[in-house]
Amino acid sequence: MFDKVLDMVKTKNLVVPGMIFFHLEELGLKYDELYVIIYILNLSNKEFDMVTMSSELNMKPKELLRIVNELTEKNYVKLDLVKKESNLCEHFNLDGLYNKLAFNIIGKEEKEEIKEPTNTLFDEFEKEFKRPLTPKEFQIINAWKEVGYTEELIILALHEATYNGAYSVAYIDKVLSAWDNKGIKNAQDVERNRQEFNKKKEEIEEIDEEYDWLNE
Repeated sequence: MFDKVLDMVKTKNLVVPGMIFFHLEELGLKYDELYVIIYILNLSNKEFDMVTMSSELNMKPKELLRIVNELTEKNYVKLDLVKKESNLCEHFNLDGLYNKLAFNIIGKEEKEEIKEPTNTLFDEFEKEFKRPLTPKEFQIINAWKEVGYTEELIILALHEATYNGAYSVAYIDKVLSAWDNKGIKNAQDVERNRQEFNKKKEEIEEIDEEYDWLNE
């Protein structure tokens, strides 16, 4: 299939956005899917003509439909119904592909803009979450720093969340907010708060044990 893509690029006067090739791995496109996308990109009216498309791509209709369906499931391609004279025709819509491409470019640029001193913080999140952070998560973490939360406190909240089985910035945001209301600023404050909580819990348990529920 790579040879078909290469041959199409070499032998036809095609317009192919370079960013698709630069981000091919991030987009998760296979060569047969790329082959079809290049063709669609160069359709003047974007109309889905099965017969013509199969012939020009030298591809069986069943195989072409499979690839189009895969691209649709990945939200890279959508088929819109367009009224043409008295008939309804299917036209390709590539907004999903462009949105995904833009998202990958923005995400990569935001990661590259992170300065060296902040790498430790983001690395800690990715280590605890066991996955790369999304651009939205990068923005939220940066927002915490902008409102005054220290890296120490953010990491403490991260560990508090993962200890409780929560792997989301939304949960961590609630932890930070609760700590802020209690005036917790560092590891010592967190430990003191934990000890106070455990002490109150023990007192409640003692009261429950001493109370004569049968003779109430």
